[in-house]
Amino acid sequence: MTSRPTATPETAAPAAASEGTGKTARLIDILRDACPEQRALLDAFSPVLCLRETALAQEAARRAAAPAAEIPETETSAVASAGKGGMDGECAVRWAEPLLDALKQGFPAVAPVWEQLREAIRADAGLPAYLCLARRGRKRPALSTWSKEHHLSADAVNLFAEQLARLAGAAAQLGLPERESGDATCPYCGGRAEISLIHGTDGRRYLQCGHCSRLWRFKRTLCPHCGAEGNGILRHIFVDGQPDLRAVICETCRHYILEADLRPRDMPLEIGHVLSLVMGHLDALAQEEGASPLSLARPAVARAVSAPEEPVH
Repeated sequence: MTSRPTATPETAAPAAASEGTGKTARLIDILRDACPEQRALLDAFSPVLCLRETALAQEAARRAAAPAAEIPETETSAVASAGKGGMDGECAVRWAEPLLDALKQGFPAVAPVWEQLREAIRADAGLPAYLCLARRGRKRPALSTWSKEHHLSADAVNLFAEQLARLAGAAAQLGLPERESGDATCPYCGGRAEISLIHGTDGRRYLQCGHCSRLWRFKRTLCPHCGAEGNGILRHIFVDGQPDLRAVICETCRHYILEADLRPRDMPLEIGHVLSLVMGHLDALAQEEGASPLSLARPAVARAVSAPEEPVH
């Protein structure tokens, strides 16, 4: 059996909460109305997303209240941050069990798996951080191997690890000043863009990281992966009646990114990390056309794309 060193980070449990301030719940309600066919999925993830809001608020308050010397130093270099996984490992430990409670509420059919994971976490304080890093491919053994060794559903373990990694990734970037990026690589954690968002009266484009959920401005007419630009380069595919929710395929590199124009439904920019949940059907459509997800692609050669863009309406 593959073994793994056991770490012992701080394990102080946070206050249990699942409702947050209500902002996330309001965003979910917006999507329930906009995408009624996805209500069951949104209902299942609602406890997890609301917990995320609570966790990040408490992590921010914790950093603000504690002396600087008591808070682990967060890397300010995007490259260094990516090298360390771009995650707050102690945050992962603090919120692992509350996340299991939220998953148990949203996905009760696999409640025994959540309880088995809880027992494993209580036996090994370093397990949450390992699961986060393994989910990002930065730690061995792979999650599938670990799941098999522990007789657990790989799908359930991956779901838990993904949500915990997103939370720990977001926590690691709290308070960092705004940054720019010339491509789909997150300037905060080194992750990859998961979704493109069009927002504001001038139709500004933002990319959102799939690891830490931070946003950065990006030129509308440019492929975030290869940098190609011009007429006919970016093609939109969407379901009839929903052109504001689409997949954008680059005809040069054949990568795609999900994109949402938030203006027709007057949706707030903060909805991106929730919105990606209900756009899985567009992943399928793009892949049927032979395109590959940009979020899983290796970064292309670095480019300097910092010139101001003209508004595109």
